[in-house]
Amino acid sequence: MDNPDIVETPFTEEMITDFGAVAAIVEILVALIAIALLVLIVFSNCKIFKIEGEDWRKRLISLYNSWLEIKIVILKCYSFLIYLVALVLGTTEEQVSPVLSFALILIVFNYAHNLAIKLGKSNGFAVLTAILPIICLSILAFGCAKYDKDGNLLKNDRKKRHISIFLCS
Repeated sequence: MDNPDIVETPFTEEMITDFGAVAAIVEILVALIAIALLVLIVFSNCKIFKIEGEDWRKRLISLYNSWLEIKIVILKCYSFLIYLVALVLGTTEEQVSPVLSFALILIVFNYAHNLAIKLGKSNGFAVLTAILPIICLSILAFGCAKYDKDGNLLKNDRKKRHISIFLCS
């Protein structure tokens, strides 16, 4: 008589071991991609700080970089306070209030808009920066546009921009 506690599967023990090895390789690849994206974000933000006339090493200091970002794009001081409140509540509470979440979304869009406009981009690019910051901050940091020491856009030659943003001369 068959034991009802034992379930037969079509998989052998070797197949299960192979699935585990494949899963481990996939996890390693995902981790490497995440690390590469993190490095890209850090380099992009450091380059934007350098464009704005700040020392790039200030980007690596946790809360100070948020203060400088708000100062660079000329947001009000209460934006930083809302950010700090959300940071504290987000780590101590299970759920952040919907009003605070909405305020943070507004701050993100306002930050993206002011940064894009200050660096000579359009309103559409500003919205895209708020939605896809990895791509757009990389374009801002490593694009063809030239800036003076205060972060103001210099005369930009649009004829050369059709090649590629990464092959600028």
